[in-house]
Amino acid sequence: EADLRGVLRSQPAHGPAHFELGQLFWRKGLAAEAAMHFARALEYQPENGRVHYYLAEALNLMGDLAGANAVLDRAVEAAPRDGKVYHLRGRVLDRLGRPDEAREMYQRSRELQDL
Repeated sequence: EADLRGVLRSQPAHGPAHFELGQLFWRKGLAAEAAMHFARALEYQPENGRVHYYLAEALNLMGDLAGANAVLDRAVEAAPRDGKVYHLRGRVLDRLGRPDEAREMYQRSRELQDL
């Protein structure tokens, strides 16, 4: 953690360092701190589907379902062949009370895993 913070002190726009710090906080169960760093990473890596996925996962855990769903819109654009993105979207849609849409996302996730 100290090394990553050192990188960010000298290079505040270092997207990969923000992403790695976000993952560190994620593994510690600190979703809010993780989300903050994932969001910063996206400022510098807006096309990185993996960062979108982890930000959406953190927002979902925090109960920000609308925010997670919005991030997943961009995640699908950035990583259209990543089954995990569709599976997470299904979980979020389930929690939003949209089971038909969730079922479609779960199906898409399964299709991509079969490729």
